[in-house]
Amino acid sequence: MDKLEKNSVQSKDRLLLIYKILKEIDENTAMTRDDIILLLEDKYNISVAKGSVTDDLKALSAAGLIMAKYPNKQLGRGVYGSFENNYFKAWQIKILIDVISQESFLEYSDIKKISSTLMNMTSKKEREIASANLSPSEKNYSKISSFRDNLSLVLYSIYDKKKIRFNYSKLDDFKRIKKDSKPARLMSPYSIKISDKFLYLIGYVENYTGDSKLKTYRLDHMYNIDILKTDRIPPSNTPSGDLTEQIKNFHENNTNNFHGEKTVLVKVRINRKSGADANVLYDKMGLTNVNPLPGEAGTFTIISRDTDGLYYNLLSLGDTIKVIGGSQGVLEKYKKHLFSMASQYDL
Repeated sequence: MDKLEKNSVQSKDRLLLIYKILKEIDENTAMTRDDIILLLEDKYNISVAKGSVTDDLKALSAAGLIMAKYPNKQLGRGVYGSFENNYFKAWQIKILIDVISQESFLEYSDIKKISSTLMNMTSKKEREIASANLSPSEKNYSKISSFRDNLSLVLYSIYDKKKIRFNYSKLDDFKRIKKDSKPARLMSPYSIKISDKFLYLIGYVENYTGDSKLKTYRLDHMYNIDILKTDRIPPSNTPSGDLTEQIKNFHENNTNNFHGEKTVLVKVRINRKSGADANVLYDKMGLTNVNPLPGEAGTFTIISRDTDGLYYNLLSLGDTIKVIGGSQGVLEKYKKHLFSMASQYDL
């Protein structure tokens, strides 16, 4: 093939080709504008003016796709490459892919697609290093087909600042999903947070009973999500006041009680009169740590670590539960925390 005449190649094709060259070079390798021009001529048989390459480098730099090693030099004459740019390193790729491979609410096909996308966001060398060191992933993911759609819809509703309407499923005492008989919730969605490997939506709910307040819902339990045309209530101007700081700290204040030295068993009973069910335990203590006690309806055991966090989490459940026993000393410690809290108030 004859060498292409200067500027005969399409500008968008040239831009993409320069981007490809700089994307795949190693971290410690650098290329000047003249190096790029020589490579275009030698490898791709393309002759191009220096000014055109300078313009391409400016566009790629402005987009944050490449970075100059010596940014104080005139743009176009500096040294370009993958220096401190927005591409992942091999260790970052490994962590991200290993983490998502363990999430039970993602389908296997989603794991593969996300992994492939991440792999394409690094250089050839980093990609090879990461690929050789990934933990094996299994195909034993739960088929919650609605999760991806739920996440997408809620993200768009938050971005567009629109209200949503949805129904909500819960779990029975034996962890079987049951659809809610209550009317659909009307919510102004604010943010999605992760807690104990579950994604939760935080928003202001306009309850049909008139009990409007800030609430959280597990994303994988939502269904029939409908994005409305109505603008959401701003978090800074709800009927309950400015909730901005409360939303920010909503999950940061959830004390973790599953780290420590001594493992204990806590026996609790749900107070049905309070309107609570097993979900208050599943959501607060983690699904795998709570199990129903055979032969005793409404009674559950919690496996935890014997830390203050355990008792703070139990106390935060208020009168929805009653601690009735467990490992030696657990009930006594719970009462001690309870009395300590009560002593701070003039009752």
